[in-house]
Amino acid sequence: VYTNISFKETVSLTASSQLMGAFIPGRAGEILVSAYLKLKYTVDISKVLPILFLDKIIELLCVLLYSLFAVFVISEGLLSFLNDSIKGIQDNYLLISIVIVFVFLLLLIMYKILGPKLKNVLSNIKQSLLIPIKNPKLGIIIIATSLLTIISEYFYLYFIFHAFNIEITIAKVILVHSLGMIVGVLSMIPGGQGSTEVTMLAVLHFWGYTTLTVISPILASKFLTYFILALYGLPLLPYSVSVLKERKKRSRKKMSNE
Repeated sequence: VYTNISFKETVSLTASSQLMGAFIPGRAGEILVSAYLKLKYTVDISKVLPILFLDKIIELLCVLLYSLFAVFVISEGLLSFLNDSIKGIQDNYLLISIVIVFVFLLLLIMYKILGPKLKNVLSNIKQSLLIPIKNPKLGIIIIATSLLTIISEYFYLYFIFHAFNIEITIAKVILVHSLGMIVGVLSMIPGGQGSTEVTMLAVLHFWGYTTLTVISPILASKFLTYFILALYGLPLLPYSVSVLKERKKRSRKKMSNE
């Protein structure tokens, strides 16, 4: 999109966008990136959106790939995983029903929100999928970076669980974190707040872990993540806030003129 932006600035921008996206509704993180590049580097938003969509699509594909790996390859084995899951379903059918209804409502809300804009969304998805084809080198870099980033998240959560003396395999960490990430993205809630944690707690409960046991490492991982993001995003945070305010001001002015 804009190759002259420095790595340091990219790190700060990414951290700021993730931090704002975690607490401000309306996908503020993605809005910040597009508005920042437009205001500072005069990059057309139409060129930014496909990159943002591509990032989410590749992230989802990497999560699904790791999940399949966890189920079929890691020594725990498919039968063992299914046995634990089926037993958990039998013991927690009411909780599962609540989660299914919750996910259904989230999808319905998404449809209501994206319905009028679905054509633009599909157009951006199409353009994003063409990026790796038109620029294979860029596509390989994005995929490799996503794979490394996501696997580091799994091991990060795995070590936090063990720091709290909770015995859990890396396979289960991959699956529980993957489901939490997917529901968090689909929920349209800022940063997946609440929906991600509820999903993780529900899945862990299926496997016999009590809520009181696993809530501490999950919350600790969240707080530590936000602390690290704040450190990296701090240099750009004041400017990021001003960018969002400027964008909001322009939107209001445009609406008043219409």
